[in-house]
Amino acid sequence: MNFPASGSERHPAAALLAGLTALLWQIVRFPVLALLIILEPVVRFVLCSCALIGTLGAFFIRLALHRSEFPFWGTLALSIGCVAMLALYYAAMRLFSGRTRCAPGGEQSV
Repeated sequence: MNFPASGSERHPAAALLAGLTALLWQIVRFPVLALLIILEPVVRFVLCSCALIGTLGAFFIRLALHRSEFPFWGTLALSIGCVAMLALYYAAMRLFSGRTRCAPGGEQSV
């Protein structure tokens, strides 16, 4: 068998497969990112509103109305879930944007 001398040399078929995979990723990435960017204000408004109204409503019903059958912890969990979904939405936007993290020194890292 003929092994490459260094790790930087690849088989032509592997290089072609890597290039096709990168091209396919770019073809999928741009339309999905465009859709995420267009929907971002609506998603942010809806999820933040649900979280705020759910939290304020849960505390109001718990403290002012004293309803024992009201699912206080479930409502708070739903509000926290809305904030978590917004964080996942932003993570998806970051994934599809292809941005890299910025290291503390200011240089880009992968």
